[in-house]
Amino acid sequence: MSYYKLFDLKDIGLNSPSIGSLLEKLNSLGNKALISYDDIQKSIKQKLLVDKVIEFLLENKLIALNNEDEEAIYKILVELPQTSLEKESKEYLDNKLFSSLKELLIKKLESYKRNHKEAYILFLDLANSTEKYNGNVIMKNKIINKDFPKVINECIEPYFNKTKGYLISQKGDEAHLLFFNKKDLDNFIQDFILHYKNELFDGIEEFNTTRDIENDFLNKIYLKIFTAHSEVDAPIYSVNTMPNFNDMDAFTIINRIEKVFKVTLNKKGQKEVDMYFIVSTDEFKGSSTILLETSDFDINIYYKII
Repeated sequence: MSYYKLFDLKDIGLNSPSIGSLLEKLNSLGNKALISYDDIQKSIKQKLLVDKVIEFLLENKLIALNNEDEEAIYKILVELPQTSLEKESKEYLDNKLFSSLKELLIKKLESYKRNHKEAYILFLDLANSTEKYNGNVIMKNKIINKDFPKVINECIEPYFNKTKGYLISQKGDEAHLLFFNKKDLDNFIQDFILHYKNELFDGIEEFNTTRDIENDFLNKIYLKIFTAHSEVDAPIYSVNTMPNFNDMDAFTIINRIEKVFKVTLNKKGQKEVDMYFIVSTDEFKGSSTILLETSDFDINIYYKII
């Protein structure tokens, strides 16, 4: 979010000196840094407006709660003005940080490989996005090429920064991700679904009204979630890419069941879906089970349609 939005704080009664002081404080800390309730209160001159100021900053996504357990700690989301040297330095530091985290992830993957430990593959996709059921092309392209990738990057960042998981690949409206344990996988899915509901769902539903839809399950756009786990294979990567695992069993399972699941449920008369469905090789709360017959194997999977 641009720092210019901060000047709209005058609409809640904050005066110019207080806005300037707050801007200076945010600038001194920098984008993505943490700031406390007390820091914000100390930086403005009008102390009685601190709660309104924080509410404004949250609503306009200038800050966000850093952690649900830390109610008075926020993450700065403001894109602050920078000189050309500052921009160059930031780019250098970001690249250095990325390289360091990538190196840690590769070492972790190699350790998992040596010790025959399992990891989790998550596949996210928007159903029926490439099907031709008419619809507003401009709206669809925005959803696929801008909104969907943006939410994925927002959600994966804290996991990548803590080497808990990362985005293997993302193209348009589909993405493959890896997580090192089920707890982090489940937390990410919950977080992503929340962002999907808040930031994507209304736009997708608006687009769906422009389509010729006879069967929601087959014709409308909605979220598909597939998960599977298996032992980690040897990571394959280049200087400019994260490791991929195209030969990992979890990848193969997801690739085989993705289309078969939809075909199988369609044959069973499935027509309704509201927001998303989730498919897993593991049983989970509220799930149903079904046998899928693929070209290579038969497998019982668990699913839930919302």
